[in-house]
Amino acid sequence: MLDADRVTNYFLTLQGNVINDYHETTDQTAYALFGQVTHAFGARWSLVGGLRFSNDKTWESSSGTGFADNATLIAEDAAWPNTSWRIGMNYTPVEGMLLYASIATGFKGGGFSNELAGPGAFTRYAPEHLLAYEVGLNADLPGHRWKLLSSAFSYDFRDMQVRTLTIFDSRPVIIIDNAAEARIQGLDLAAVLRLSPRLSLDLGVVWLPRRNFVDYTTLASNDTLSANKLSGAPEWSRSASIEYSVPVRELGNFRLRVDYNSRSQFFFTSDNDSVLAQEGFGLLNLFLRFDSARERWYVLTSVRNATNTDYFTQAYIQSNPGYPRTYEAGFGLRF
Repeated sequence: MLDADRVTNYFLTLQGNVINDYHETTDQTAYALFGQVTHAFGARWSLVGGLRFSNDKTWESSSGTGFADNATLIAEDAAWPNTSWRIGMNYTPVEGMLLYASIATGFKGGGFSNELAGPGAFTRYAPEHLLAYEVGLNADLPGHRWKLLSSAFSYDFRDMQVRTLTIFDSRPVIIIDNAAEARIQGLDLAAVLRLSPRLSLDLGVVWLPRRNFVDYTTLASNDTLSANKLSGAPEWSRSASIEYSVPVRELGNFRLRVDYNSRSQFFFTSDNDSVLAQEGFGLLNLFLRFDSARERWYVLTSVRNATNTDYFTQAYIQSNPGYPRTYEAGFGLRF
């Protein structure tokens, strides 16, 4: 069970006029019961099945004194029960290698918004449902110096919840809208190479050739965004990390790690405005750490975003730049 309470006070002015000055209280309670069973067919095949029963409840109230607020207290509550399931098949041809395939469903409860509703009312958004298909291969063979993790997946969303910042009645509002259908399809590959007892290399790539709305007409503006790319979803995400350790006699061990992560272009908004797009970028991070022989203490230093790359984590009415080049140093002692 999860029980969460949240109290929000929101204040917004425009050209000296108080648009929003409201007090909002939200109480969310979630119950879930789940289980999974595995049945083996001989030494190599197994069938996996699982069920999850859940019920998400939300109660919300709001009142305010801004000209876009409701002066009288309004409240609404709702519950969203759901049953999700998973079924999969595993095959182990040799020790250390796993082939698998699965089909599963997922769920996220709905909620309320008072931004687009008339006085004394809330606008509801629907629960989000997911149907996920996945096949993959995991290999970590005894005696080999490499490990491979790979999967191909397809995620079909129904009523995907889309967080949108829009202009309504000449004021910026944040709403949660529902896209009737959305789809993500791609490949996820990761490898760990043990080049020597001291040197290792980690590689990863995620390719999303399809990441778009299939059927989506916005609630606020009635715009049709079907076939648009999902916001915050680049086609390519890549990572590489190399680590080298150097023992220093009986004193301890130095570890040097270099990370590089890159993302291709992605949009910040569902309308795929090219002005509000992040161009592809990469971040280089450097880490150096020394652990004492008995691991009683350690010192570390790092440089994050070593090339001082400019990028944004959010861009719209309010934009958030990413961290610039950042230096860090630390010391730890274990008792």
